[in-house]
Amino acid sequence: MIAYAARRLLQLPIVLFVIVTAAFFIMRAIPGGPFSNEKAVEPEIRRLIEAKYHLDWPVPKQFAQYVGPFNLDERGHSLFGGDHSEPWGGLLTGDLGLSFRYRNQTVTDIIGRSFPVSAVLGSLAMILALLIGMPAGVIAAHRRGRWEDWSAMAVAMVGICIPNFVLGPLLVILFVFQMELLPVAGWGSLEHMVLPAIVLGLPYAAYISRLSKGAMLEAIEQDFIRTARAKGLSERVVILKHALRNAFLPVLSFLGPATAGILSGSVVVERIFNVPGMGTWFVQGALNRDYLLVIGAVLVYAVLLTVLNLLVDLLYAVVDPRIKLS
Repeated sequence: MIAYAARRLLQLPIVLFVIVTAAFFIMRAIPGGPFSNEKAVEPEIRRLIEAKYHLDWPVPKQFAQYVGPFNLDERGHSLFGGDHSEPWGGLLTGDLGLSFRYRNQTVTDIIGRSFPVSAVLGSLAMILALLIGMPAGVIAAHRRGRWEDWSAMAVAMVGICIPNFVLGPLLVILFVFQMELLPVAGWGSLEHMVLPAIVLGLPYAAYISRLSKGAMLEAIEQDFIRTARAKGLSERVVILKHALRNAFLPVLSFLGPATAGILSGSVVVERIFNVPGMGTWFVQGALNRDYLLVIGAVLVYAVLLTVLNLLVDLLYAVVDPRIKLS
């Protein structure tokens, strides 16, 4: 397992380099620029601004400057350092550069402030999704064809079909304006986290319930379940101790990309509830052509998705010892 994890981690820099390269050139290919929407700016002033941020450089030179110390001065020293004097930063030195639109703010600072917010919100939403989805799927499978099954799957289908931008306002009307139980927006207390976590987690709870039901139906038809029942074990022990472990494997496969999807897909929820998470900065950076902010967010999402998928693969071998990692 250790050797497998080491090989996967050694592949990570190559994967990230490909992703960063694609993101960089896609962003630079989009028409316009970070200062193209400035009002009443003289051409000479615009030229000076672009020169300050090296936007007048050829795109390959900008990329080389962003990735690492490939551009050297006449003394052979790197053009950038730890004081953020170089707007494009230097990825190999851990400097993600300056934001083009938010003055005197580095991409690292913006991500450092916003990512913990998205991480907390995403973690709460995923915990909620598991607490609702797994029991609903297990109960639906165990009570197949009965009202518990129909009701659970009907609610799951509704959760899948209703988008966040519809569910969010509906819950605001119910819990904020009608019942007056929760604040409408903001961030900072547990009460502020309840509605965003529910809106973000319910669709994933619906997917998990359907996955767990299908996996549970397959598991309870296996020979080892019949053997466990023939031994006289109670139905609760058969389901929770024997069948559930095998039924959890498809859900485990879903958790890696789903967790990354919760973090990267929380933009609408963050906008509805005024949550200062990274998704909001990501969208705003794309609209503003803030190249380095967008690429920095893409880099964080790529690392997150890669690491989570690796953890899922490792947990596969822990949950089911029959699985051998090679």
